Amino acid sequence: MLDWKGSYVTVGGHTFRAQYEAEGELIPDSVPVFKTQSMIQTVHDVIEKVQPQRILELGIFQGGSTALIASLAPDARVVAVDIEEHPPQTLQRFIAKTGDDGRIKAHYGVDQADRDAIRRIIATEFGDDPIDFVIDDASHELQRSRASLDVILPFVRPGGCYFLEDWAWGHLMHSPFGQTQPAGAWPNGGPLTPLVFEMVMATGSNTEVFTEVELNFTGARGWRGNADLDPETFSLHQAIYDPDRFLTM
Repeated sequence: MLDWKGSYVTVGGHTFRAQYEAEGELIPDSVPVFKTQSMIQTVHDVIEKVQPQRILELGIFQGGSTALIASLAPDARVVAVDIEEHPPQTLQRFIAKTGDDGRIKAHYGVDQADRDAIRRIIATEFGDDPIDFVIDDASHELQRSRASLDVILPFVRPGGCYFLEDWAWGHLMHSPFGQTQPAGAWPNGGPLTPLVFEMVMATGSNTEVFTEVELNFTGARGWRGNADLDPETFSLHQAIYDPDRFLTM
């Protein structure tokens, strides 16, 4: 368990602030992470379980999450991708301070739905080594998130984790809290719920794509099974309904 002091936690000598619950006096040089304490704890718990050597994060924003993940997994290679063109200062300062530019690699101007670009990044950064942990905290749009999962999942090792964060926004937006948010606060298109349902359905179809899905308000964590997935053709949706065509058991 992480040792919280209010909304602050120290990992690997660096202090991080759960920005969504920040309170009290600002601690100088603390790194803001745009997650709740519960979300940060969940990431910690997954890393403790998986003991990853290779991590892929979709969605960098200001870079606090990338810095936190790198601190929680100090022996892992951490590769992050974002659609924005310019590096955030928070992450740049963290990398400069730690000297971890050799193991923290960020790619900017990359749409998570760009299958060719994602494949190139995986090949460049990980080679033939499988990915242990994927965290999708990018667009939160259904079609983009689906495209990412389909292209990345074949590269995730059995027992690895695919973490789809903030899947519940499509339901939260209709709550009293959600209706008070300004226009443009929510992602475009439909909610992520159908993709979460397909992750769950995969566990019940004996395809060995996922062996288990853990679900709570903040995220869906799919645990990779032993199925051999073709990175050129894999589709989670199709694998559920036509496994003989899309899976090699």
